[in-house]
Amino acid sequence: MVRLSGGNDLSNFMRLAVDEFVEKIVQALCDDPDAKRRFQLPNSIRFRTQYPRTLEEEAEEDERSGTWRPRPNRYCIHRVDEDTEYLVTTCELKPPHKLDVQSLRTGLRNMDFLREVVHQDTTPTDKNENTKSSAKRLVGATPTQKLYYYLCEPNVDSYKEGTEIKIENTVVARVLCFCLMSCQSSPPRNQVWRNQAEARLRTGGGPYNAHLAQACDTPRTPPGSDHTMPGSEYVPSSPSLERVAEGLRIVTRSFDSDNSRAVQGQKCEFSQVTSSPTRERASSIFPSTRATSRGQGGSSKQHSNRFCTQRCILGLQRGDRLNDACPNVSLHQQGSGGDQHQINASELVQALKRQLDQDPEHYCTPMGGRGSYVAPFKITCARYGYTIFGKGTTSYRWKNVSQEVEVYRILQKIQGLAVPVFLGATGMAQTYHLHGVGGIQYILLMGWEGEKIRSVGAGPDLSREIMRSKEQIKLCGVVHLDLRFENMLWNRELGRVLIIDFHLCKIIPRPRKTLSRKRKASTLNREY
Repeated sequence: MVRLSGGNDLSNFMRLAVDEFVEKIVQALCDDPDAKRRFQLPNSIRFRTQYPRTLEEEAEEDERSGTWRPRPNRYCIHRVDEDTEYLVTTCELKPPHKLDVQSLRTGLRNMDFLREVVHQDTTPTDKNENTKSSAKRLVGATPTQKLYYYLCEPNVDSYKEGTEIKIENTVVARVLCFCLMSCQSSPPRNQVWRNQAEARLRTGGGPYNAHLAQACDTPRTPPGSDHTMPGSEYVPSSPSLERVAEGLRIVTRSFDSDNSRAVQGQKCEFSQVTSSPTRERASSIFPSTRATSRGQGGSSKQHSNRFCTQRCILGLQRGDRLNDACPNVSLHQQGSGGDQHQINASELVQALKRQLDQDPEHYCTPMGGRGSYVAPFKITCARYGYTIFGKGTTSYRWKNVSQEVEVYRILQKIQGLAVPVFLGATGMAQTYHLHGVGGIQYILLMGWEGEKIRSVGAGPDLSREIMRSKEQIKLCGVVHLDLRFENMLWNRELGRVLIIDFHLCKIIPRPRKTLSRKRKASTLNREY
């Protein structure tokens, strides 16, 4: 037998010995109509997808200039049902040298966590009490202390009565039950709920962090190895573990006898920015590439409105006539039947801000994927029907992303030609929590850019259009500094290549115009 030497060994063991079997069983249950209905299962689940880093985490790594820092060994389980996919639970693995069973037994108990752990500013002098205090701080740093918990010890529970193993208490059965309970729970809480809940959270102070660092260095051998731990007291929103296990045993036997063949062989910042008020929160898939009816880590109201044309948004910006080719032109008319926009660009930005401040998810859908600084959104103004493209970012990345506001002002003359039409930027009174990105608090608003260059294909016309857009931007005094295919999009409506993402660009001061010889001589004569 080979001993586990670290987090990677533990991760590999869990994947091979537990997760693959759980995934097979859940998939078999998803394929069984009766089991699918009984356990409220989706079409399938995506298991052990890597837990993505947020924009802040990536920025912190950039600031450390390549200094390696260990990351938590975490992964995700997603529920997949037709075109809907959302996170149902996350898992984090802790090897025993970081979090041992004795610390869990001692640290997991009913307590006033803030008083006994977070706000405790003294250290017990008694050795045993100090060890127990260290265990509480250590376990308190894990999510289990902050949530409802149930401590399972499969190696102990599986052999409680006699020598015959109890299948329902094994690691596979416990993880399976947890997955089934997660699938039966309510869909992800919406963004308004999350902001309200976050506003009510009590946070700890600095002393806890210092004690936590000390606890991590304290030998963890709490007394009372035979200590029995109860679970926390709460009323579950889904069937109890025992009920799920009981139902599982019946279906499992059917699966073992009749459906074994079904799984054989399966592998397992600027003046144009609309400012937000003080953050009175909520007073009023790596991610899938498709827009889903539920955002990553939260629900989003899916809307099928098509993007407005660049000419439509340009007309709005300049006060020109409506663009008849825009798919939303009838919504812009507001029943007037006229050919003029009913609002201007600034009023649209203000309307969107009010809409997002009230409900960040109202006609605001994550489009999937993200860059190093922003995440894409599809946003529709519910009142006037304008559907535009949004680039959401966190407060940490806003300093970089906000530079684009000034850049687009400089590039005003070539908007809708070499760059997208830019409307403005807005802060949000509420945070849009996006899984794998972080808390979105600012959004750049612009016309829909187009499709990736790589999907269009190379050709002399395309190469010419790329050079044409590059030259127009350069003539305006902007050097992009990150001109890759990923930052160039083909817009079929305009038949042009639009260049995007200017947060790393350099602005070249334009030289003052020199006076002509004749004008200079006339000026000199007047002075003398």
